[in-house]
Amino acid sequence: MEFSYDDGRITFGDRRETGLLAHDPVCGMDVEIARAAASADYEGRTYYFCSLQCKQDFERQPDKYAGDKR
Repeated sequence: MEFSYDDGRITFGDRRETGLLAHDPVCGMDVEIARAAASADYEGRTYYFCSLQCKQDFERQPDKYAGDKR
C-alpha cells in the first residue's frame, strides 16, 4: 500500500479514501479528499479544495497558490 503527501496532493493508490486529508492551497484548510468540494490538476499534481470558490481562485492564479509558497 503506497501513500504519499506532497505539496497539497495526496496519493493513495488510485482510490479516494475517507479520512485522508489534503491541504487546500487557497484558504489553508485541511480537506478530506473523499468529501472535497472540488479538485484541480496543475503541473502534474492534484489539488483539493474546501469550496468551489477556492477552486475558482486557484484556477485564476494557480502560480500564486501552487508550489513551495504557502
